[in-house]
Amino acid sequence: MDTSLDVRYSADEGRYVIDAVTNRSVRANVEINYPTVAKVRMQGIVQVAAPNCIFLTLDDESDPFANWISVDALTSAKGRILPPAIAQVVVRRGSSGARMEAIELLYGAAALSSMPPARLIERELGIPHRTASAWIIEARKAGRLAGMNYNAGRPASD
Repeated sequence: MDTSLDVRYSADEGRYVIDAVTNRSVRANVEINYPTVAKVRMQGIVQVAAPNCIFLTLDDESDPFANWISVDALTSAKGRILPPAIAQVVVRRGSSGARMEAIELLYGAAALSSMPPARLIERELGIPHRTASAWIIEARKAGRLAGMNYNAGRPASD
């Protein structure tokens, strides 16, 4: 079965929402019915696609010549957003500026694709879940996560 999703970013909700789903049988012996469609993990599709849809810049956003790069292009190794060398800098004691920037980037990428941000931060930086949660709280208090929300247990298709 081939599944296509129409997804848009909702600024009010701070996440991607699914507007339409199209399923198409690619083999004659596959019938499109409820049991077949129920096996399609739409959330998983959004999570895989989102890093290709989220673009970041270090330049002035209003500059028409600003260099924009997708979160996927930032990946230095399969499944990674931050290069290992940057991750090492971020976890060092006393690197609060770099840490807050990394937490903002990772939290935003996770929240936009409806992934648990603490879990992504934990995996990317090789830190305990408790530390990732504490750094998220610290970043939110510092105003680094304004307008970014992740609602645990809430499917992105709501």
